[in-house]
Amino acid sequence: MWLASAHHQCPIAGDVRPPSARRSRETPPRAITTSAWVGLDLHALSAGADLIPTSPNAFLARPVTWLEMITRYGATWAVAPDFGYLWCARRISDQQLERIDLFSLTMAVTGAERIKPSTLDSFTRRFAPYGFSPQAWEPSYGMAEATLMIISTRNGVGVTVARFDAAALERHRARPDPDGTALVASGHTVDLRLRISDPQTLEPLPDRHIGEIWASGQSIGDGYHEQPDATAATVHVVGVAPASSGR
Repeated sequence: MWLASAHHQCPIAGDVRPPSARRSRETPPRAITTSAWVGLDLHALSAGADLIPTSPNAFLARPVTWLEMITRYGATWAVAPDFGYLWCARRISDQQLERIDLFSLTMAVTGAERIKPSTLDSFTRRFAPYGFSPQAWEPSYGMAEATLMIISTRNGVGVTVARFDAAALERHRARPDPDGTALVASGHTVDLRLRISDPQTLEPLPDRHIGEIWASGQSIGDGYHEQPDATAATVHVVGVAPASSGR
């Protein structure tokens, strides 16, 4: 069974280390969420982490609230779409940063929409003086229909950016060009099979062709509840061998 779709994210931060590590005197409980997100909620429950929710409206009105909570609880991971990181870089003043400490943050996951190299650069430059490490970046791709994660960058690797010919991209081809459009790599598959398919013929495409991302594995849902048309349009049962995840 192969699935192609999309999902959305809101800013989240937390710590999913074992309770014995989080609840010592030196390392108090650390898990913060600025929005309910079932994927990380389940992750936190599985790992025995604590969750401290706050309104996403609070983040939009005062984005430094997110960083203040990371600082207060010593959060080790953070998750947001590209917009969330850009909003922080643009809207947080120098005065608001006086008590910010991001040294505890070892994972900064970004996904849900196009990941822009300029956003990553802006956030890194803005918050590196306050402890943010560029090695914390973890560009990722996932879908709610896949129970969240499909592709992710390994912790500590940081950002990989490649450039491709803009005209070729318009023709659905990925031709390397040192002066071309910069794109951020999203890492490697996470316990799933992956292939790139032609959305019209549903056939797999060769390397360096752009098409629809199909994922297959145990975490893929069987379909949409009481929505047979949406299920038929999105979930495909095909008897083919899994394609390379390097496409």
